[in-house]
Amino acid sequence: MQIAVMGSYGADGTIDINELKENLKQTEGVTGTDSITELPAKVIVDGHEVNIDENGKVTVKEEITEGDIPTPPVSNVAIPGEIVTGDENKKYTKNGTAIIPVGFAIVLGLDDVEEGLVISDVANDTENVGNQFVWIPVTDKTPYKRNTSYPVTYISEEAIDDTNYLPDGITNEEEAVRSANGFYISRYEAGQERTNTLVSKKGVTVLTDITQENAKATAKTMYASDTHVKSGLISGIQWDMTMAFISSKPRVDGTNKTYDVTKADSSRHVSEEVTRTGNNEADKVCNIYDLEGNAWEYVAEKTTASPSASFAVRGGASLRQC
Repeated sequence: MQIAVMGSYGADGTIDINELKENLKQTEGVTGTDSITELPAKVIVDGHEVNIDENGKVTVKEEITEGDIPTPPVSNVAIPGEIVTGDENKKYTKNGTAIIPVGFAIVLGLDDVEEGLVISDVANDTENVGNQFVWIPVTDKTPYKRNTSYPVTYISEEAIDDTNYLPDGITNEEEAVRSANGFYISRYEAGQERTNTLVSKKGVTVLTDITQENAKATAKTMYASDTHVKSGLISGIQWDMTMAFISSKPRVDGTNKTYDVTKADSSRHVSEEVTRTGNNEADKVCNIYDLEGNAWEYVAEKTTASPSASFAVRGGASLRQC
């Protein structure tokens, strides 16, 4: 809290209230920031009343009863099932913190960050009607690097970064991910309901027979006209960060069996032919489907591991998709 306050001084040597509110919003566990209009001010941090005086000094009230805790505004907190509206993304905290973008809603019953929080672009989407995505948290202590401790293909120490895969307006992947403390991954393999219409929905035809260059371009089309969210082809590191999140503690798949990303499991591959998205419950973990089943997954990473495959792929069975 004190660091957030110290970072809120303007060029004139006084605390900028708007800057203070923004810095406090980035501090985990803080509520009540929207009510700050001047100093002194009070906010709530993890159930404790915290005072900020005119000079920027922060003090914590040691003991407070339930009746002493003021009701904080909830304007910056997402409500499960409800589409986030307005001009600013909102936060949601349950066993971690996730950003809920404008135009999306938390899927009811799937709101635990630690277990894979799910959002949809349709309100109260319990029937898998909208496009759905799963939040992958990335804390300040999380190393942002590749992880080769699980079965992969065409990966080598000589792998180098690909280009032109980032969503429009983003120039540095790690900076963007760390500024948000995470990123969203499609809940399902890339699918198509109609020709050239990319979706992240259960039970649709998997998008296959596409080149990696076309995959990069197509991945950017989902929300091309949206000012709050952008899409792009997942990078090799983001895929590995997803697998690291899954393997950070024991997990079970959709059939209540242990899902171990370090061991190959043929039961996750439905067949040599690509089936529909989300078709195999044995390949669901942390509310994400199709990570190691159905088609190979392109990632934005070049490799020299195989002359026959100029781009790295992850998971899958026998065919490639984005």
